[in-house]
Amino acid sequence: MSVQKLDRKSGLVYEEQVMAPAMPHSMGPSWVHESPFCTMERDARHEKGAPSLKECAMEQLLSDQRGLTPELFHHIPWRMASRLWDHLGKRQRRTLYMWKLFATVYPAEFPDVAKYRSMKVKWPQMPLREYWSVVKSDSLSWRLVLTLTPWFGRVPELVEIADIKNLVALEIATPLQIMPMSDSSELRVAGLSDRIARTWSELAETSGAFTHLRVLRLYNQPDLSPVGIRYLSALPGLCLIMAHGCPNLKSCLQGESLDKDRWEVTAIPQFVAKNSNQLEVSEPLTLYECYQKSFHDSNEGHAREESILRGSPVLDFRIVPEGSLGLGKRGSSSSTIYFQRRTASGSRPPEPPLKKVKMADQSPETSRPRSGSRKPVMRKGNPRDLRDVLSDFL
Repeated sequence: MSVQKLDRKSGLVYEEQVMAPAMPHSMGPSWVHESPFCTMERDARHEKGAPSLKECAMEQLLSDQRGLTPELFHHIPWRMASRLWDHLGKRQRRTLYMWKLFATVYPAEFPDVAKYRSMKVKWPQMPLREYWSVVKSDSLSWRLVLTLTPWFGRVPELVEIADIKNLVALEIATPLQIMPMSDSSELRVAGLSDRIARTWSELAETSGAFTHLRVLRLYNQPDLSPVGIRYLSALPGLCLIMAHGCPNLKSCLQGESLDKDRWEVTAIPQFVAKNSNQLEVSEPLTLYECYQKSFHDSNEGHAREESILRGSPVLDFRIVPEGSLGLGKRGSSSSTIYFQRRTASGSRPPEPPLKKVKMADQSPETSRPRSGSRKPVMRKGNPRDLRDVLSDFL
């Protein structure tokens, strides 16, 4: 909180602000919310004696996790690495950094031990761009379920979500009310708009972005219209859009400005119950549950994502600040619209119909010139030169 003060000697008015030390930022974005240090604690069975050489080696190796890289574990078998993971569990130092490291080095064994990881950031301490570097995986070592309240973010940072290749589910929730900031700077809330949707569609077509994104859940996005939904149709893996409190999308229920061949628009959640053929009356609360249930009604085109990332662990990462209020009740409501893909995603639009043939008895095949047929050409005559013209007068 900033306080204005007066220097009586010089007569200057200055503003004084108390800030916390930025020590975690000096260690990198991975250690802003977690500590890389593991304190050494004596085991109860070794209170009267020295610990074993193996335990001393593990304590020394895991005392500072910043220096641990996937290259150091390439030649270490899983039976030895699993003991390190168990040791971190005893010390309660299973950080997100180590979870990602083990998921990268041991893709076949580690999902059986820790297939799901959840982390919630209540007090963001760095820009959204820094968080993208923490959660993304270019090697698709884990799947990302991202919940975002971008009241402190900027539009370029929302566009950069396209760089997260392992993103499978995304939730963007703009709060109706925002807690006042301590300073007097003007706060601009960033949200999903038609321009951002258009940029995402262009990146999907040019650079292959959003290949594995299946579920998109939106809360309070007034700048998104049916035009933006058409742009989102270009995302190759998107099969379900849930829009809560988006007033400009109400016209989609009447099929206005929307391709009916690609989307099924309804106000009833299309989630199939586990033990019956009836539809559930409410929407799952968490985005991860929505992502899991999206496979119940998937077709062959959408099932390719499940086969490519089958067995990969899931990172459920949530950036929901404490100052974000007024998100409303999560679940089914009268202002909720569901868009469910009808056909396989990423398919091209149908080709335009052929032109009508003028002759009734002529088919389209016969109206086209054959590739091997010869075109009629003008026959060249024998040109007369000046000698022939003079010979006529002689």
